[in-house]
Amino acid sequence: MGGFLPRKSFRGARKVLLGDAPVRDKMPAMADSGKDHPRRPKPLARDTRPQAEKVWVEGLGRMSLSQKAGTIEALHRAAWAMALEGVKLRHPEAGEEEIRLRLGALRIPRELMIRAFGWDPEKEGW
Repeated sequence: MGGFLPRKSFRGARKVLLGDAPVRDKMPAMADSGKDHPRRPKPLARDTRPQAEKVWVEGLGRMSLSQKAGTIEALHRAAWAMALEGVKLRHPEAGEEEIRLRLGALRIPRELMIRAFGWDPEKEGW
């Protein structure tokens, strides 16, 4: 399973987006977070040791695009499952339709929920 764009197309898109300059020249300057290296990036998580973060980032770099997409999909499904369980815990009496509306209200703007479904999350809740 390949990426979303053929490599040749991606290279063309990269040139259009970035021009002929090397990619490093297009990257924003990283925040100065260390005295020994002025371009060291800030840690991604405050509770993770730098060596552990380095191993994690290197692992991400070795993943293929399809593996990264699969990971994102799995995280999305897990988040959606947790949201569903949260609605069920807060509203154990809710039927299937009401659960769908409450889930939708978590992601859809209030005005659209009212216009499309007649459901006002501020009155009905999430």
